[in-house]
Amino acid sequence: MNRYQQLVVEDRELILYLPPSYHESDRSYPVAYVQDQGDMFTDCLNYLNHLFAAGQLVEVILVGISPTNRNGEYTPWPAEPLLEGNPSFGGEGRAYVDEVADVIKAYIDRQYRTLAAPEHTAIIGGSFGGLI
Repeated sequence: MNRYQQLVVEDRELILYLPPSYHESDRSYPVAYVQDQGDMFTDCLNYLNHLFAAGQLVEVILVGISPTNRNGEYTPWPAEPLLEGNPSFGGEGRAYVDEVADVIKAYIDRQYRTLAAPEHTAIIGGSFGGLI
């Protein structure tokens, strides 16, 4: 069973990872939304699977979100570039967060067996992905 799925939700590219037991059970799972195409989980997926199998980490659905304009989407307010010749910071963070909550999360909750309550939902990121 393929546990990876490439999705497009309203022009936003996503990579979805279903936990090992997803296709063998009817239970619902917590969801973690991961910035930057999910690089933070794809780089350590073997370790995550080990933690799942050892019972040290509850199985979760992971959703990697691809940015379309990282400097714009991951910054909460507009700002000039830090270095000459670099792009400015767009300050589109509110719109991005609204899209994650109102469009992407809503889609994932409709299409997959999730625990949709806030206490079962996480968002993960590093650097700018952590800022937003």
